Amino acid sequence: MIDLIPKSILRFCAVLLFFAGLNAASFATPLEVAWTADLNITSATFHSIIETRDGGFLLAGNVTSMTLLYKYTPAECGILVKTDKLGHVTWTARVLPTEEKVDYWVPWSQTKTVKEAPDGNYVYMGNTGLRWTGPGWPIRGPYHIITGRADPTGKLLSEIVIGDPGEEFQGFDMIPLEVGGYVVLGGHYKDGDGNYVLIRLDSTGKMLDFKPFRQWGGEGGKLYSIAQAHGGGYIMTGEKTSDTLSTMMLLRTDVDGNALWEKSFRKEQNTKNAGVQAVRKNDGGYLVAGMTGSDYVHRIWLVGVDSIGNRQWDLDLGEPGSSAGIGWLPGDQAVYPAPDGEFLVAGSIGQITPPHDNAVWLLKIAKNGSLKWQKKFRSGFSPVSPVLGCVTRDGGYVVLGRLAGQPAGQSALIRIQSEAATQTLWSSYR
Repeated sequence: MIDLIPKSILRFCAVLLFFAGLNAASFATPLEVAWTADLNITSATFHSIIETRDGGFLLAGNVTSMTLLYKYTPAECGILVKTDKLGHVTWTARVLPTEEKVDYWVPWSQTKTVKEAPDGNYVYMGNTGLRWTGPGWPIRGPYHIITGRADPTGKLLSEIVIGDPGEEFQGFDMIPLEVGGYVVLGGHYKDGDGNYVLIRLDSTGKMLDFKPFRQWGGEGGKLYSIAQAHGGGYIMTGEKTSDTLSTMMLLRTDVDGNALWEKSFRKEQNTKNAGVQAVRKNDGGYLVAGMTGSDYVHRIWLVGVDSIGNRQWDLDLGEPGSSAGIGWLPGDQAVYPAPDGEFLVAGSIGQITPPHDNAVWLLKIAKNGSLKWQKKFRSGFSPVSPVLGCVTRDGGYVVLGRLAGQPAGQSALIRIQSEAATQTLWSSYR
């Protein structure tokens, strides 16, 4: 009797039986992991990842280096890490502090973000300053912004420090401009006056000018990221705080930082609501990614708005007994538009009660704000370092995060095939 059943049907039934033990969410998410690659870099924290023209990846962050000692105190310095298309590290470059040690004030630096320039070199932006390591509470002194260029082999070509003695510049985020060059969302503090500023850079990272546009803190709130808006100008997100409550803030400005409109969003039952990143949607609106919850327990919160900031939908993501989030510092990447008009969200989730299991959490969000699929990569007991990701040119995904079994302070790259490639793979069973 069984000989009368076509072999194609038998193969299809075998696949169904194989996946019968998986839960419904996994069955609806036939994503294939192409490879994982350990970076093998200890005590590193990354804030930015991009796919480069050669198919590899470039990461920007900072590392605590025992080879840079100031009276037995390890120094934190910026780092660029380049990999090939399989995630193997091909070179690293350290962006050293520009300050000099003064007593217990120890130099430090970080690279916040990096972009690939039209000439094939890389332009990075970060911060440098001094950190107090003496008696009392550890604090950081005044910041200065550092920008520079590296060539495709990792050789640092130039470096520029933005900020003079007696003033402070802090860089939060940097984006390339369609007209060429870059703009940095930063903070400027001098003579007791603090303001957010837009800093224009040329194609080499040299500052052309800066324009204060909003009070830094207080009534001005906190701005964390910047993106180019539809039709010119910028879209920024962050939070505003009053008493013990904070609200997610979305700000639309012209090219000079003049406010065109501003919106606030808050879940009434939650005391903590903040925007981490805003990106453009294909319909002329924006997706705002952030967090909602309390000071200690968070959930990922996504808000879709139209072209003038009116809420269209929102999506609250988390699990009972767990805390979830995206990004650690202003400017950390979290959301990535995909070629199909949908979005990739890279975050983390961890149990707040024993056994305190943590995971890298990858989410695909449909155009209408619904959760299309999710995938977790277990990280074990140790907290997950900032999770980053990017959509590759072929529609696949690369995620950076800590995996179970890795030493604390280390990360791995995870390459996931595109839905189209996975569908092709599955079609072989039909």
